[in-house]
Amino acid sequence: MKLETNGVMTLKNINLLNNDFLAKITTLGQEVNVLQQTLGTATQDIGGLQQQINVINEELNRQTHFRGYYLLSTDIQNLPNSANRDFAFSAESGTVWMYDAAWYNSGDIVPDQVTPASDATPLADSGTGVAGTSNEYSRGDHKHPLQVSDVLSSKDTSVGTVGQASSYARSDHQNPTQTVDTIPVSDSADGSYGTVDSYARNDHSYPINVQTNDSIIPIVNGQLTYDGNVKATKFIKSGGLSTQLLLANGDTTTDFVTKATTQTITDSKTFNNYVTAAGYKIPNRTNQDMLMADGSTKPFTFAEQEFYITGSIEYIKLCMFGAYTTPTDVSVEFTCKCRTGFGLIYFNQVYTSDGIGTYQYKLQSNMSIGMDVCYIIYFGTCANRYGELWARVLMWSNKLIFQQTNQGMETEPLMDVLNNAMQSQLPSGASSSTALLANQFNSVVHISSSLNDN
Repeated sequence: MKLETNGVMTLKNINLLNNDFLAKITTLGQEVNVLQQTLGTATQDIGGLQQQINVINEELNRQTHFRGYYLLSTDIQNLPNSANRDFAFSAESGTVWMYDAAWYNSGDIVPDQVTPASDATPLADSGTGVAGTSNEYSRGDHKHPLQVSDVLSSKDTSVGTVGQASSYARSDHQNPTQTVDTIPVSDSADGSYGTVDSYARNDHSYPINVQTNDSIIPIVNGQLTYDGNVKATKFIKSGGLSTQLLLANGDTTTDFVTKATTQTITDSKTFNNYVTAAGYKIPNRTNQDMLMADGSTKPFTFAEQEFYITGSIEYIKLCMFGAYTTPTDVSVEFTCKCRTGFGLIYFNQVYTSDGIGTYQYKLQSNMSIGMDVCYIIYFGTCANRYGELWARVLMWSNKLIFQQTNQGMETEPLMDVLNNAMQSQLPSGASSSTALLANQFNSVVHISSSLNDN
């Protein structure tokens, strides 16, 4: 009988399989593998810890043998109780010094800070300045104490001074007012440049340097001459009156224009600007005269129009009497000027509450040419009725001028005065038309519907 490692038992060349024993052998093999893996990991951890211990030991040895920073190399050489492997940093040489039986300069540059940082408060600036002896450097965020003065600023002097203070004046400082609180002295005949070191205030005033008591003011009988301006509240001439004007040469006159009194100017005056007045009155003229721009006068006209008549008869509309229902009279006067005399037409239109009523007229024609007949023409009926006054002008009258020279008190219905071009015939569509003949002064005439066209 023989037992194999794989759990197979051979008995007289017959294989017997023990399944339980084989499973146990397999499990034991797996556990052995796990133990071997765990042992390998633990071995690696032990190696890492050993390396950290070595680093710590090296740092401890370094700190144990580091003797510090020193200003001078001789300070390192004189250190007591020096031992092999000791080292120190020299600010003088900027290198590492080592000890091996004796101190020597290794030539290695000092790591990190060659010069230590200063923890002292920076000094204030001085007047002359100091080179300094410290080998420590200032930190980047250091601040110097304020080097300003807390003493009140001095006043200015006439000669000035350099000063001895080593501090600065603050930007918001103010110097004391350099003014004097005494009243300025009066001017003197000889004058003086003065000795005070203060300024006069801008609202100062000098004492009056004249005699203010008129009872003791001296009277000058002669003539005084001044090259500059003379200013006074009044200039009074002996014996002068309030109605007189003092002239530049000392004389007086009453020949001047005033604003508050009535005066007559006997000569012409020229004004280079506008003259504004409530009214302008021309001697020996009436309210029927007009003042022209050149100073002349001409009879008053309300409207004017010029025409030129050649080889045909023409008709000219003088005005229109509008529809109107207020009882009143509207009167108007026209003249016609031409080379053969003066024509004239007076016309009075009566209005009632029903509209246009009766009329009256007087016509004076020109001589051989010009205006010879006028017409009153009505349009519409009742309250809407309106009338037009026309004049007929003979051919070859040439130049003539029609003017409205007068009108009555009521003018509201009067319209369209001398505002139209001449026509070759009278308008059509009239409800009535009447010819007004010359050299007659009619009694009251009632409007008829018949058309009398001459």
